[in-house]
Amino acid sequence: MKSLVFGMIALMSTATVAQKQTPTPTYPTDSQIQLLITQAERAFANYEAAVQLEATEFGAAAGAAQDHEVTVAAKDLLARLKKEPQSFNSPFGFLLVIDLDDASRNMAVCMSQGANSAMGLASEGHYHDATQKMTVSRTCLDSSQLLYTVSESATQLYEDYLVANAVLQNQAVEALQKCSDAMKKRPKAP
Repeated sequence: MKSLVFGMIALMSTATVAQKQTPTPTYPTDSQIQLLITQAERAFANYEAAVQLEATEFGAAAGAAQDHEVTVAAKDLLARLKKEPQSFNSPFGFLLVIDLDDASRNMAVCMSQGANSAMGLASEGHYHDATQKMTVSRTCLDSSQLLYTVSESATQLYEDYLVANAVLQNQAVEALQKCSDAMKKRPKAP
């Protein structure tokens, strides 16, 4: 019986310690956001160069014009975030995640297009042209991977924002409920 009591005490104290050690979620800091902005700027510079190469090698039919629109939107967003990093902790952070994902997906399509074109050219014996298309394919793949990696960082930071915001909102609701309960218990004025 004593071992059962000691076991229960140990279990309860472990649970209490675990609850006290659970960190309170925090909003992403300016330094975390600024690092992400720097990474995103580099990734989008790489993306822009890949889009230019895509346009040169494949022409207008490749979709480079639409890919360029992502660059323009991302540059505008990054300029806004640079001025006010904490605006990442809003829908602007979600827009950055979307822009990074769009650009990464665009580069994956470019990579596929380059590889398919290279295979066709190589099968026809046009090895020099096939090598050029494979270079484009590799450039797009590298850009896609970089954008995807930065996108993962952005997603994690945005998730941190969402979790911290949810905790803060729950605390506000609890405080309002306590106030409401206190007001209900208060005697009414005659």
